This record gives sequence, structure tokens and C-alpha cells, in this order.
Amino acid sequence: ALWDLAGKAQGVPVYRLLGGKFRDRVRLYVDSAHTDYKERAAEVKEKGFTAIKFDLDDTRSPHKMDPWNWSVTPDELKSIVDIAFEIREGIGASLDLAMDLHGRYDATAGLKIAQALEPLDLMWLEEPVPPENIDALDKITKATRTPICVGENLYLR
Repeated sequence: ALWDLAGKAQGVPVYRLLGGKFRDRVRLYVDSAHTDYKERAAEVKEKGFTAIKFDLDDTRSPHKMDPWNWSVTPDELKSIVDIAFEIREGIGASLDLAMDLHGRYDATAGLKIAQALEPLDLMWLEEPVPPENIDALDKITKATRTPICVGENLYLR
């Protein structure tokens, strides 16, 4: 609000106060569930997007009682990886791909998933662990080539 007031007082838009116009275009991505990914990818491409993010955590499991800090069995890891590879195959190589785990996994599981997804060359893997778990994020980012993204739910109000 103060930037807006300063801009009005000087008769200039806020972006000028912040250093001026930086670019003409901003790249956007589409967020989507992993169901119907082939159809969704075709729709996204048709609309001109070049990147898509799919949710990869499965909240329907009857064995996940706690919403956070999930472990991952070998079968669950295989299922996650299989879905991710199916998505990549289904959308093709012309779209950049990101995956979101919604901060649900513990450090060990988050690392296993990040490393298993490395061959996909993801744009990023979002919140493999809760974003407040700085130590786990440090461990994961140092042990994988997959870029890690966090923080969409960290704000002050």
C-alpha cells in the first residue's frame, strides 16, 4: 500500500519506483491433477502454455493417517515414479513439467522421490517435505539434481 501511495504522490506507476519495466512477457504454467493428463496436456498446449505442473501425492491412501511426514514403501515409490513417467510420456517433450508433493513426505521419502524423478529432468519438484523443515530441504537439495521449489503457503496473513 505504501508503494502505491508513493507512486501516486510522484505520479508514476509502482513498477517505475521498483526500477522500471523489466520484461514484456511473463511465463506462466498450468497446475493440474494427474488424472486425464493426456487430455489436459493437449488443452494446455492448445492454449499456448509451455509448462504444466501435476499433483503427484495420493491423499486417498487409507494407510496415511497423518497429513504430513509420510514415509514411502517400495511399492508406493514405484507407483509415484510410474505415474510421473506416464505423465511425461503422455504430455511429450514439448512442455516443461513440474510435480507437486504438497509437503506431505518425510525427509527420507522426499529424497527417494526426488532422486527417482531425476531422469524426467523436471522444471522443479514442489514441496517434497513440509516447507518449514529447513534441514530436510537442505538435505534433499544437496542430494538431487532435481530443482526443489517451496513456499507457496508461507505468508504473513
